[in-house]
Amino acid sequence: MRGADCLSGWRRTACNDVARESHQVSIAGIVGLAHVGVRLVVVVGRAARIAKRILAVKLDVVGRPANGDSLGAAMADMERLAASLPTGIGYGWGDAAREETVAARQTPLLIGRSALAAFMARAALYESWTIPLSVPTVVPLDRHARIGDALARLRRRRGRARRRVGVRARISGRDAD
Repeated sequence: MRGADCLSGWRRTACNDVARESHQVSIAGIVGLAHVGVRLVVVVGRAARIAKRILAVKLDVVGRPANGDSLGAAMADMERLAASLPTGIGYGWGDAAREETVAARQTPLLIGRSALAAFMARAALYESWTIPLSVPTVVPLDRHARIGDALARLRRRRGRARRRVGVRARISGRDAD
């Protein structure tokens, strides 16, 4: 398209009218827009004189990730390429890709809400908030003890942190009775 030549014919308001246009392409000479695969969408305002100023060009890119690549990585690459486009050019996802991006944004919120629901259910079960709060804080302690056991095995020491913590917990539990 050469400059404002595309905007000069304001009577081209249907997509079929634009598809009949032909433009010079450096690779194959003169090619009709219907053969290029570019869909031109003309947005018509309330009056015909407004219609010649509101012309939006839309390019649909359809693709899939290469073998062995994930869809998320391919979408991240496309977003990176779209960010390098000149100002005034935007992009948007359609169909399954749009649903995937919406779902990816909602995942942290969903995990947080499910953790809150589990905490509230345990708080209602035990009729206290301190017991359900202590359970999630003890689980990382056990994981740290497992890592300590693995490191002790690598150094060939006999110290078993989990057994020592368990014995101390049992002894302190008996004293409380």
